[in-house]
Amino acid sequence: MLINAVYLFTGALGGTIIGALGSGSSLVILPLLTITFASVFPETVSLKIAVATCMATLIVGSLSGAISYARSGLFDKQLVKWCLPGVLLGALIAPQLSNIIPAHGLRWYIGALIVTIAVYKLVQSSRHKPETSSEVQPILLFVVSIVCAILSGLAGVALGILMIPFLARYAKHQVVLGTNLLLAVPYSIVGTLGYVMAGLQMNPASSPAVGQIDYLLGYIYLPAFFAIALTIGLFPPLGLKIAKKVGNTVMQRVFYGYLLVAGLTILL
Repeated sequence: MLINAVYLFTGALGGTIIGALGSGSSLVILPLLTITFASVFPETVSLKIAVATCMATLIVGSLSGAISYARSGLFDKQLVKWCLPGVLLGALIAPQLSNIIPAHGLRWYIGALIVTIAVYKLVQSSRHKPETSSEVQPILLFVVSIVCAILSGLAGVALGILMIPFLARYAKHQVVLGTNLLLAVPYSIVGTLGYVMAGLQMNPASSPAVGQIDYLLGYIYLPAFFAIALTIGLFPPLGLKIAKKVGNTVMQRVFYGYLLVAGLTILL
């Protein structure tokens, strides 16, 4: 079916972005699922299914990345220690908040978040990166971790989109990436379970479509999840080849330019 091909393409594009930029797959997957699901599922649940399914795909990418970084010792134990409780708490809260936010409100939030990230990244690419600081502030780390996990979890996107810029003040880039991936594994697992439970707890009287859609586990649409999980792991080498040919800066500007258009499409 054509729709299955779209899911496979979505995973392939996400995997290509991982290979080219090292992250950002969820920012490709979420807009494509949002647009696709709008024509497949009822409006009252299509966006929540897109968010939950995108969150579930993060488990695959974050787990494989965390293993490789952990084996290389590229992570900060202290940062993981102070950030993990906040990340877990935020990942638990986000699905419950998403469940009570009206569909139109969630759509505006996700569109605005994607547009903001795109603009920020496009501006940041032309600025000098600040030096890192070794001073760790446990309370600040805990609070920021909760906020980042909630804001990311509401949209079903990767934790690192918001966490990496913050953690960059405490460690070098590769260590920050490894630290974020170690946090992203429990974030994506807890967040996915939260969306499963939120969907199962939904009152059929208020959203009868949830119980009527086949292959739905909570809010997670399994055919899309499995198709994306299959191809997302196959295409990073292609992304790496493309990045080597055109350069990382060009890839970033093209990607975030696309992201700006995708965010505006969701808003409109």
